[in-house]
Amino acid sequence: MLNKKFVLNLFTIVVCLLLFVRCGSSIESINYSEIEDYNHLPEDDKDLWFKSDHENSVLKKSGLVYNDQDLREYINEIGFKLIPDELKKSIVPFKFEVIYDPELNAFALPNGTIYIHLGMLAKLEDESQLAFILAHELVHVIKRHTAHAFSTISNTSAMLQIFSVATVLGFSTMQSNWAGFWNSLAQTGLVLSAYASVNGFGRTMEKEADITALKYMLDNYYDLNGAVRVMEILLEKYDDPSAIVVFFYGNHPLLKERIEYLKNEINKMNNQYSLPDTLIKNKEKYISSTNFLKEKIIELWIRNGKYRDALEDSKKYSEMFPENPEIKYWTGEAIRLSTDNPDSIQIAEDLYLSAISLKFDYAEPNKGIALIYEERNDFEMAIEYYGKYVELAPNSSDRRYILNKIDELKEQIVK
Repeated sequence: MLNKKFVLNLFTIVVCLLLFVRCGSSIESINYSEIEDYNHLPEDDKDLWFKSDHENSVLKKSGLVYNDQDLREYINEIGFKLIPDELKKSIVPFKFEVIYDPELNAFALPNGTIYIHLGMLAKLEDESQLAFILAHELVHVIKRHTAHAFSTISNTSAMLQIFSVATVLGFSTMQSNWAGFWNSLAQTGLVLSAYASVNGFGRTMEKEADITALKYMLDNYYDLNGAVRVMEILLEKYDDPSAIVVFFYGNHPLLKERIEYLKNEINKMNNQYSLPDTLIKNKEKYISSTNFLKEKIIELWIRNGKYRDALEDSKKYSEMFPENPEIKYWTGEAIRLSTDNPDSIQIAEDLYLSAISLKFDYAEPNKGIALIYEERNDFEMAIEYYGKYVELAPNSSDRRYILNKIDELKEQIVK
């Protein structure tokens, strides 16, 4: 059952959206390269940019923007290459950010801010795939798809759209004790982010974004097949048509349909242009820039209470990185939190011990082992491992809580 605060926040989003949308007005095309400054934008765009700036600020303060400087620079380097030359010095303040969330998603705000979820970055395999996603979102900005969508939407359809957002947010909340990205949208009333990230812009504009993205990729000699592979990756992850969580293509054309028309368009381009024999994939560079995200994804699934997803990814990543202590620890956490089966709990303990053997000063696995021993009522061993945890993590946020727990367990032994 949803709590009253959550329902109220959803209602706030509904009201904001209904006040915000207009009925049946038309939007003329504009060329950002011909506009001198913000004041010369159409009034609709000024309003959208103002709201976008506000939502950027809220997202940044929420802690949901992932601030790894090297990763951010890498993504911005690729993103800025893809911007058409005539718009590189336009008034649009393009920037590319990472959302600290494990789902496979990306979205754009009308002021030129493009967000890609950490989960998407972890799943992609090379730079050409990333280029397609960033180019797709760039098209939404450049073609002003948000302005088009909000000018033609009716009040009734707006209500239906936002209720679909509410369904996803409600699902996320019921499955997790952690707020997460989708619950945060509800709590903070981020209408544009919710609309763009969950609903998309309908089949016509999504197809336009897909096809135009191929042209942006071609201008930079990226392997166009990366676009098709992105759709295949999404299909592999979200192949259940009954699933509520469909994000990146929530209201997009069906994935198989997108794969088909992308292949057709790529064939046309191959016949139309004289392409070099080798197009850019940059697989090694992409992997070296994003491999560290694998353990983060498992952690985020766990924090979202989605243990099946955590175990699914941990199995794959454990095979890829058998000597990674963080992956072993988070795999142990996923097992411990998802079951009370003694055999499985023993596997979790073994994984914690393996993590410690690979990284002797790794504090968290000691807490995991302590929790297992406490559950077994072996308080002496629990105290020993809690002690190791606070020794190795003297500045941990839960230090006082763990020290109090140690005192409580000592009292249990005396009794």
